[in-house]
Amino acid sequence: MNIPEATVQTPYRQVIEARAPSLSGSSGLRYAVLTDPGRSRVFLTILANEGGGNFNREIVAFDDIEEAIADQPADTPFGVKVFRVAFIGKSNNNAGFLAAALVHAGLLTPSTVKHQYLKTGDWPAFEADMLGRDTAEIFLFPPTLPEAAMAPAAALSTPDKPAKANRRGGNRLIPVETAPAVEEGGDADHP
Repeated sequence: MNIPEATVQTPYRQVIEARAPSLSGSSGLRYAVLTDPGRSRVFLTILANEGGGNFNREIVAFDDIEEAIADQPADTPFGVKVFRVAFIGKSNNNAGFLAAALVHAGLLTPSTVKHQYLKTGDWPAFEADMLGRDTAEIFLFPPTLPEAAMAPAAALSTPDKPAKANRRGGNRLIPVETAPAVEEGGDADHP
């Protein structure tokens, strides 16, 4: 029996958890804004997706997000694919989910060109606000997995369900201990 290695968790401060509509408006996702414990950097992470799309659970530095669109001319719409460079994982949904969170946070807005967005809002003020917040919950990454996830694979499968059915959507349902969610509405265009 193979025993999984212990995973070292990195502590962050979670200053916001919110639900954002997807860019298409057909579902929603949960995201969090984090800072490092010393309050010197801001990060974003996607926590869950209500729709069917998978994504890579990773922490993305706000600096990397800004750098991804630094070369975009002012007042010129751009597609969400520019955010792919901010991620290590290669899921096609990462960039769109991040863009949905940024639209919800007021840092992007849909343009008149379909599937294109404009940088809006005061990014330095947003970053300063997140770093200056005193109230925050501890957020450990990667999150701890339920006991069942640590069991050997043979113990997880059931004879009446095919193994493939047990794989889908694994990254959408990882429980995360968080502060009460901030529910806000919003309208966004298609990804």
